[in-house]
Amino acid sequence: MKLTPIILSIGTLIFWAIGLMGQNAKPLDLSNPGALTPAEEKKTFKLAPGFKIELAASEPTIIDPVALAEDEQGRLYVTEMIGYPNGGVGTGDVSSGRIKLLEDKDKDGFYETSTIFAEGLRFPIGLFPWKKGLIVANAPDLIYLEDTNNDGKADSSKVLFTGFHTYNIQQMLNSFRWGLDNQIHAVAGSNGGTITSKENPKMAPVELRGRGIRFRPDIPDSLDPVTGGGQYGLTMDSFGALFSSTNSQHLRHMVLPDDQIRRNPYLAVGSMALDIAEHGAACKVFRISPFEAWRVERTSRRKSSELAKKLPATELVPGGYSTSSCSPLLLDSDSVQAPYRDSIIICEPANNVIMRDVLETKGVTFISRRGDPEKEFLASTDNWFRPVHLNLCLDGSILVLDFYREVIETPLSLPEDMKAILPLKTQGKGRIWRITPDGMKKAPSFPEASNLNGLVAELESGNQTRRMMAQKLLVERNQVGAKDLLADLALKSQSPQARMHALCTLDGLKLLQEKQVIQALADSSPGVRLHAVRLANKFISQSDAVFKSVSNLVGDQDARVRCQVAFAMGNVGPEKSKDTLIKLVKSDGEDRWMQTAILSSSAQVGGRLLLDLLEDEAIGAGGNIGREAFLSRLSAVSSTRLENAEMAKLLKFVQRPNFKSGLRAAILEGIAQSQVAIGNSAEDLWENPDAQLKTALDGLRPLFDNAAMTARLSNASIANRLSALRLLAMGPFAVISQLAPELLQAQTPPAIQTATLQVLSAFKKTEVSKIILDAWPSFSPSLRREAVETLFSRKDRIEAIINGMEKGIIQPSHLEASRIDQLKKLNQVSLQQKVVAILAKTSSTNRKQVVESYAKVLEMKGDHIKGKEVFRKNCATCHKFDDMGYQVGPDLLAAIRGKNSEYLLIAILDPSREVDPRYVNYTIETKQGRVFSGLVASESGTSVNLKRGENAEDTILRNQIESIQASAKSLMPEGLDMQIKLEDMSNLLTYLLQVSGK
Repeated sequence: MKLTPIILSIGTLIFWAIGLMGQNAKPLDLSNPGALTPAEEKKTFKLAPGFKIELAASEPTIIDPVALAEDEQGRLYVTEMIGYPNGGVGTGDVSSGRIKLLEDKDKDGFYETSTIFAEGLRFPIGLFPWKKGLIVANAPDLIYLEDTNNDGKADSSKVLFTGFHTYNIQQMLNSFRWGLDNQIHAVAGSNGGTITSKENPKMAPVELRGRGIRFRPDIPDSLDPVTGGGQYGLTMDSFGALFSSTNSQHLRHMVLPDDQIRRNPYLAVGSMALDIAEHGAACKVFRISPFEAWRVERTSRRKSSELAKKLPATELVPGGYSTSSCSPLLLDSDSVQAPYRDSIIICEPANNVIMRDVLETKGVTFISRRGDPEKEFLASTDNWFRPVHLNLCLDGSILVLDFYREVIETPLSLPEDMKAILPLKTQGKGRIWRITPDGMKKAPSFPEASNLNGLVAELESGNQTRRMMAQKLLVERNQVGAKDLLADLALKSQSPQARMHALCTLDGLKLLQEKQVIQALADSSPGVRLHAVRLANKFISQSDAVFKSVSNLVGDQDARVRCQVAFAMGNVGPEKSKDTLIKLVKSDGEDRWMQTAILSSSAQVGGRLLLDLLEDEAIGAGGNIGREAFLSRLSAVSSTRLENAEMAKLLKFVQRPNFKSGLRAAILEGIAQSQVAIGNSAEDLWENPDAQLKTALDGLRPLFDNAAMTARLSNASIANRLSALRLLAMGPFAVISQLAPELLQAQTPPAIQTATLQVLSAFKKTEVSKIILDAWPSFSPSLRREAVETLFSRKDRIEAIINGMEKGIIQPSHLEASRIDQLKKLNQVSLQQKVVAILAKTSSTNRKQVVESYAKVLEMKGDHIKGKEVFRKNCATCHKFDDMGYQVGPDLLAAIRGKNSEYLLIAILDPSREVDPRYVNYTIETKQGRVFSGLVASESGTSVNLKRGENAEDTILRNQIESIQASAKSLMPEGLDMQIKLEDMSNLLTYLLQVSGK
């Protein structure tokens, strides 16, 4: 079962509270305490010791602020999203968004002067000062605004790029930040888009699903996808590691660079970002504000019904978990003292707090831990306090944008009667708060762009904002006259950050020299060495000295430096790179991030690298699961480029008597995947091979016969049987076709049945459909899901599905809503008509009526123990909950905390009513006619990962995709009312609510 609608950002289902629970007889009163004055609000704050907070601006100067940018003069550009949450969502229509220019002319810390810089914008939630104007995220466009006559108002506008989607107001383009690579980076949310250049129509369209962007405004075709996955906000540490947030996942690290992965088109990868918070998704937050009246009202409705008997006490007090995390900020400033220096603070507007985490290095990535055990960095008792954006200023202070509204919710998350009463539109309020560390010294004015000595000196600042501003201005204004100053700084500065910035600035000015890179590769700071390796890519293919200096870092104590060395090896020839890559495999081959970095550099050297690794006694001995997994991936990547003679050599190698069986299976599995990657399948190897390859393949036949015997043995371990089955995916079809009918019988363990279907799926033979349909009646719900994936995986099997439905073998309720939708849209009219006729006989299409017919379960007393069994049978294939099942979507526990039973009932029975763009079901057809379906779990420049039931993932290389289409339907079947009866539904709801209250 797939509860797609209940995993949305702040909820997106309409609560049918009136129809399901009954309307209160008395008038609904959702009134909260009114808005406070800024002075009154200030008294509600509880701030971490060692800091103070003061007002920097308020209404009417600023209203509904959501993003800001500070220019080198200390002026603030602030965006107002007055139209939130309804203005133009999904349409891109002009709304009431605008940008204010705020100035503190008397330097007293309060911005008393306000000018409307631009108005009539759609969704301006990202700003970046550039030359004489501003880069603005205004989805669907990325625009440049300029004030040409210096009156504080934009009078020139230019669209740089367009095509950013606007489905979800909380998932749009935002958060610009200058990178150490001298490009502007931004978060693109999950809305994605197909991006084109207005200035250069010849630029190839860029697909963005799940990725961010980087670009240079002065280079029209420069937009490039980067590793993404965040929703709102982007921050970085002293040496360029990037972090973002996305609602309940409050801290996400962008681990590997997308551009490096794209070098190897046959490298299939999963997500290159990682949620690093030790305390997990939807973590506990320590709010000090009371719960809003509408939440209290909802709880009251629960208490006054039979539902109260089903709920633990914790569920009768709503809230207190992170659900709206955004705008992380790393406190990289010498104005901030320990223990707060270099920690990350994160806005949590739904709970009226700002959280704090502390970073710890963990290999190539990080782990974050709570800064304080049971309190937040900043908390308020005022429900109107809505921190949504954080900024470290040039003077070392921290600015907090306070959206200041009574309600900050999407309308679809509220019951209809409440929605009609609550003030969802702007209330004309907004504040900016300044947080300063105690004893902070007054910072000097920032140097003018023409002051080269001053700008270069700022690269030594202890404040990251000042360092980045200086680097940006030097590159933006092409200040090549700073060459000698920068070279001197890179050589002599006592600050590692300054040495790094000097190198990066020289690179941005196209002045970087080989000798400076070689010097930096021997730097005492791992952060400097890290960027030196990155910058060495400009010289490494032509300079033996640079190559030697880089390869000498293969044993560097810092994992991130070693990872960068792995990437660098992709820029030199195979004879040079092979030995260094082998050393990295030996030292780091078990780390998944290092595996991917090594594989990204193996495009030209893969076959030789694989054989050399297998010849190595330590690696060829096998038994190391991590290394075997790596060698399987290397086999998949490298075998795509092997000629028949080389393939025959590899196949003969794994037939050696002393070759470990686990390692052999890993290599052969990789070869099978490589055939799919180049548009074939493993069975193609067996059809008309040349003499040399035939000899090698014939030598494998006994191996497949033995594997079939092992797979059949009921007294063999499940692990050994599964290993044997995986091997058969590389063998001739005749072996698995004879074995499959036996292994698909009901007496066979489910894991073996599932693996058998997965092996069948690898073959193109038409007989596969008959084998599956013959066994269908005995399949469990989870096995049916896997069988459906196998049948839908090839277009020529679709007719077999429809025939099975006509004969009553397959019921429509066995299929997900997205699959039914796929059948309805078949191009072949005769098949389409059959589908319509079948559905007319069996479907209950009015989901609203179905939900209403189940309303009585809300008053029934459920049994949570029986409900757990209902969950196991119907839901566990797609949801991990209570240590059971598989996590296809986001954390289910996080998604349903605070939700009531009517919410869950609608989500279960009418799953496609509201589907968040992040969790749309996609169907991908390959050039070979294979069809995959699922949620987009992650993307890279080379592949797309789809996730489906039982946490199964399909990785499809981009160079093999023929088409990709989104469905408006959920992954979850719409006919669960035919499988879950009233009593079972009551039990299921009771179980879900009880566990979520733990």
